[in-house]
Parts: sequence; C-alpha cells; structure tokens
Amino acid sequence: MPGALASRVVADLETSHDPSSVLPDAPGRLMCVIGGSNPGAPWLPLSRMKSSPSLLGSSARRYDAEVSAAPDSEVEIMAKYTLPELPYDYSALEPHISATIMELHHSKHHQTYVNGANTTLDLLAEAREKGDFANINRLQKDLAFNLGGHTNHSIFWTNLSPNGGDKPTGDLESAIDDQFGSFDAFRAQFTAAALGVQGSGWAGLFWDSIGENLVIQQFFDQQGQIVAGTVPILLLDVWEHAYYLDYKNVRADYVKAFWNIANWDDAQKRFAAAREKTSGLLVLS
Repeated sequence: MPGALASRVVADLETSHDPSSVLPDAPGRLMCVIGGSNPGAPWLPLSRMKSSPSLLGSSARRYDAEVSAAPDSEVEIMAKYTLPELPYDYSALEPHISATIMELHHSKHHQTYVNGANTTLDLLAEAREKGDFANINRLQKDLAFNLGGHTNHSIFWTNLSPNGGDKPTGDLESAIDDQFGSFDAFRAQFTAAALGVQGSGWAGLFWDSIGENLVIQQFFDQQGQIVAGTVPILLLDVWEHAYYLDYKNVRADYVKAFWNIANWDDAQKRFAAAREKTSGLLVLS
C-alpha cells in the first residue's frame, strides 16, 4: 500500500466485530478504518474506540511497528487472535466434564481455531494484494469457520462455571418465562436443539436484536445456519470432541450434565449487554 511510513498499533484485544463486540470479554480482532476501506475485514470506527476505551479490554498490549499510510488516510489497528485463559482450572468442572477433555478442548482444539484464523488472515492479505479473487472467496470461508470456532469457544468457556447450575434470575429469568412459558419448557427446547444437531455443531440461546426476544438456535460446524442479528447468550458445544472421552456416543448424558455447570451469572451479563447495545443497531428508526 503506497504512502509514508506511519505508526501501527498492535493490540491483543478482548473484543471483536459484530455480533460479539456487544458481549463482555469476547476476544477478537479490531480493525479501524478511517476515510478508507478494507473489504471483508472486521471493522470499527476509530471514534467509537476512542469513546469506548473498554473495547480494548484489560489485556490490551500495544507495540510500535511500521505500516504504510494510504493516501486516503486509512489507518488500521490490527491484532492477532490469541487463546484466552480459562477462568477456572481444567479439573474445576469435574465430574461433569473431565480435566482431560477440558485440557484437550481448550489447549488443542481451541488453539487450532486461533492458529487457523491467524493463518487465514495472512493468506487473505496476500490474496488481496495479488487480486486473487477466487482464492479470497475460499479463504473467507476458512476465516468464517476458524473465527467462528474461536468466538464460540471463547463464549462457551465463560458460559460454564464450577458454581453454575440451578436457574437464571432477574431479567433473564423473566425473559425466558415470557418467551418459553417456564424455565422447564426452555430447558426442554434447548435440550432438544442440542440433541437434534446432526453431526458437529452447537445449540444456543440468543437475543434477537430485531425482534427483541430470545430464540434457541442450532447451528452446524461453527457458523452454518446462524440467523443474522442474533447475539449469543448461552452456548453448548455438541461436537464429539467436547464430550466423547467422558460420555462416548451418549450425547444426551453430556447435555444433561451441562445444566449442572451452566453459568447463569455470565448469561445474565450477556443478556443485559445484548439488549442495551443492540437496540436500534441494525434496524434504524
């Protein structure tokens, strides 16, 4: 990219672009573009970043590096995706999920998605520079898969807690009762969604920012079939690597165990943030 050398800020961010930027502690990559464009990349106005310093997260680290400044004053603030630390020990969720599964799931499977996302970003940059549009299309699919895996798992870890279980309280409890009739009815529908995923995928409770209500969704692999404009509140990974060493092929036992470690405090925070920060965001009045 032509232009004089400028300063580039590289940060390990704990937020990402739509939709997870509205969620607390959602890791990701922040891209600020001013007076320019970067097709296909996550982006966020610099003015919003300046007015919302919390977007950088507590672990943000900045470094000076060289970058070319475009004639149209394009400025990029980029970060490599990183594996988040768990808020508990690998053994903390036993007997519901073993330490063996947690260590493999977090340090191996999740790390693979992080590595895949970072590698794909580098390959996308090369393809864009060369104008290799066919390869760009393929790599965008790879990025969606790997970044989906990174985002989903980052939410999933905080959706679990050794002190979890029981039922939601407060506004989330009321919203669940209003939408599903009762917590028991919600739990039955969520369980059915988790058991009904064919092959690899997820079940989740989402906030529909357009309809302004809660919805249960199944999605396949890491992002297939997910409805635009919905924000994850509570996710359950039903890929076999999430449970097979403990429960073999009996997914139903794994889903049943999940309810003992579901972190409703985290879900309540995500629900409150989703309602507040997405109101009027997609459909302008």
